[in-house]
Amino acid sequence: MPSAPDPSTAAYTQAFARAPIGMALIGLDSRAIEVNDALCAILGRGRDELIGTTFDFVTHPDDVGADMAQAIEVVRGDRDVFAREKRFVRPDGSVRWVEVGGSLIRDDRGAPVQFVFHVQDITERRGAEHDLAESEKRFRSAFDDALTGIALTGADGRLRRVNRVVCEIFGRDGGELTGMLVTDLTHPDDAEADRRRLDAMLAGDCDGARWEKRYVHSSGRTVWAEVSTVLVREADGSPRHFITQIVDISERRRAERLKEEFLATISHELRTPLTSIQGYVELLTDEEDLSASVRAHAVAAIQRNAVRLRRLVEDVQFIAQARAETLSMRRAQVQLDRIVIECGDWAAPRAAELGLELDVSTEPLSLPSADADRLAQAIDHLVSNALNYTRPGGRVDVRLARDGDAAVIEVADTGVGLSAEDAAQLFERFFRASSAVDEAVPGVGLGLSIVKAIVDLHGGRVDVDSRAGAGTTFSVRLPFEPAEAALSAS
Repeated sequence: MPSAPDPSTAAYTQAFARAPIGMALIGLDSRAIEVNDALCAILGRGRDELIGTTFDFVTHPDDVGADMAQAIEVVRGDRDVFAREKRFVRPDGSVRWVEVGGSLIRDDRGAPVQFVFHVQDITERRGAEHDLAESEKRFRSAFDDALTGIALTGADGRLRRVNRVVCEIFGRDGGELTGMLVTDLTHPDDAEADRRRLDAMLAGDCDGARWEKRYVHSSGRTVWAEVSTVLVREADGSPRHFITQIVDISERRRAERLKEEFLATISHELRTPLTSIQGYVELLTDEEDLSASVRAHAVAAIQRNAVRLRRLVEDVQFIAQARAETLSMRRAQVQLDRIVIECGDWAAPRAAELGLELDVSTEPLSLPSADADRLAQAIDHLVSNALNYTRPGGRVDVRLARDGDAAVIEVADTGVGLSAEDAAQLFERFFRASSAVDEAVPGVGLGLSIVKAIVDLHGGRVDVDSRAGAGTTFSVRLPFEPAEAALSAS
C-alpha cells in the first residue's frame, strides 16, 4: 500500500503554485525546474515554455552578466541571498522591471542544489519613480535656470534654496545665502512691512502677496525688487515653505525717477524763457514811450530766450531720434578748424558776460566725411558746459590739433570739477552732476549725452579728465577715416 503524501510537502507545493508573486526553482545551470502561474503572467510565457529554459533567455541582455556574478557569489558563500532589481523581456518585446530575491537550497551535506527565487513586478513603481525623477529634474531646471529670481524660504524666515538670479541680485553665492534670514537681506525700512505680510499668510488671512521692496546688495547698495510670495502648506495645513519670485526693478525705478526729474526740470527750463518772453512782449505792447535802447534790450532778450527755447526743443528731439536710431547724417568734407573757430566766436559774448577768459587755438585740419552741423552742435555743448561750470575770473581753452590718424578737440576749464562718481555717469541721459545742483546751473542733463552720440556717429571717442575743485577737460578724438560701422550707422 503506497505511503501517504507528506503534508508539509503538499502544503509547500500548493503555496508555491498559488503565491501572488512569481516563484521559481532554478538549477545551478540557470535552467528553470519549476515556475508558478504568477511568474508566467509576469513573463508573458507558458509554464511548458519556461521549464528547462535558462533564465538568460528571458532576461534583458544588459542584466545577464550582473545576474550571473551575484549568483556565483551566493554559491561561493560570499553573500547570503540573491537580491536585485532587473529587467525581463516578454515575447512582444516589452520590458518588465522586477525585484528578485532568492536563496540557495543545499542538501544535508551542505552542497548547493538549486535556487528558489521570488519575483515581484515593480514596473509601475519604477515608472512612477522615473516620472517623479523627471518631474524633479524639470523643476530643478525651471528653478535654477529661471530668468527671474526664485527662492524657497522656511516658515522660520531662513532661505533654504536660491537660484542663480537670486545670487546675482544679492551679490552672494548660494552657499552663503542658504540659511540666512531674509530680514538680514532686507532694507531696514521695509523689514516691518515684510513681517506683517508674512504673518498674515502664516495666519491664513491670505495665500500669497505681491509688493515692491528694497533689498541690500553685498556691496551695500539698495536693490529695488518686485516680490511675489506664496505659502505652501503640508497636507495637515501646517506651513511648509514660502516660494518667492524676485525681479530686480532697480533700473525701472531709476528710469521712473529720472522721468519725474526730467519732467520737473524741463517744465522749469521751458517756463523760465517763456516767462521772460511774455514779460518783454507785454512791455513792448503796453508801453508806447519806451526809448530806443530799452526797446532794443527787450527785443534782444526775446531773441535770446527764443534761441534758448529752440535749442532745448532741438536737444529733446535729438535724444528722441537717438533712442529710436533715426538720426541722420549729412556727410561731406568738413574744415574742422573753421567749425571750432565759429563755435568760439559764438561763445565769446557769453564768456565776456560771465567774466571768463576764452581762448581758441587751432591748426588747419579737415575731415573727409563728417557732418558739420552735428560737430558744431557737439562743440557748442562742450564750450557752453565749460562756461556754465567756471566761476568769474576763470578760463576756458578750446584746442584743436592732429594726433596721429585723428583730430583731437580739447575743451578745458578751470571750473568746479567733478567727483569720480559723477564723472562715471556724465554721459548718461538726464544725468545732472552734483555740482550742477550746487552751482544752480540751468539744464536738463542732455548736453553731454548728445555730445557722445554725435562723436559715436563719427566713429570717435570722448573722454573726460576731472577732479573736484580742479577743473575739467573734455577730449574728443575724431578719426580722419571713420570705421565702416560708423559710416553704415549714418
